Amino acid sequence: MFSVQTPDLSDLGSDVERINGLNLVDAAREAGVEQFVHSSVAGLREFLDRAASGRAPAWGNPHYWNSKAAVGLALPHAGFRYWTELRPAFFMSNLIRPSIWFEDLTGETIVTAVDADKPLAVVATQDIGAAAAAAFADPVRFHEQAVDLAGDVLSLAEMAAALTAAGDPARVETVTVEQGVARGMLPLLLENQVGMNATGISADPAVATSFGIPLTSFATWAAQQSG
Repeated sequence: MFSVQTPDLSDLGSDVERINGLNLVDAAREAGVEQFVHSSVAGLREFLDRAASGRAPAWGNPHYWNSKAAVGLALPHAGFRYWTELRPAFFMSNLIRPSIWFEDLTGETIVTAVDADKPLAVVATQDIGAAAAAAFADPVRFHEQAVDLAGDVLSLAEMAAALTAAGDPARVETVTVEQGVARGMLPLLLENQVGMNATGISADPAVATSFGIPLTSFATWAAQQSG
């Protein structure tokens, strides 16, 4: 079983993601599934460490993190013969237009509250598929592992430069939340971006490399999109 859930975008405060994920765990167990591979999000390690010590998440809404953590926390007790949690970083595909990261969805400017020079871990979505395939091919090695997935670490300024070099012009403008909202950007996204400035890098590419998972650099990914 490969598991991935998304929140209800019309009601980000709902429990749909958590309920769907836990229902899938129960259904898979009842059906006799032996191997369960779940995809959640990078940064959960820090969130769980902070929660265990009674501290609030470093950034973002606690409901978001609790929803993302629910399935992973259930897996050790679910009774599957093999289980793995994949934790992918920021999707490179977030920067394919139309995108909420760009002004007017399709403009050239990434209007963001993230410091343009802040290093971010990023991953190509095909690498998540490669990681899942690797886990299914070698369940013993991947059993009980929470694997961070990142193919590159670079700033939004560097990503914009790579997009431009690949023939897809882009630039970054760092703004306050108020300035971003005035330009039509999503308030919740901007508020999360503010917190991203205070966190460490969410995923280390060396983790996936140690499992032999193929990884894609941002420059390679950008060139693939333009081709």
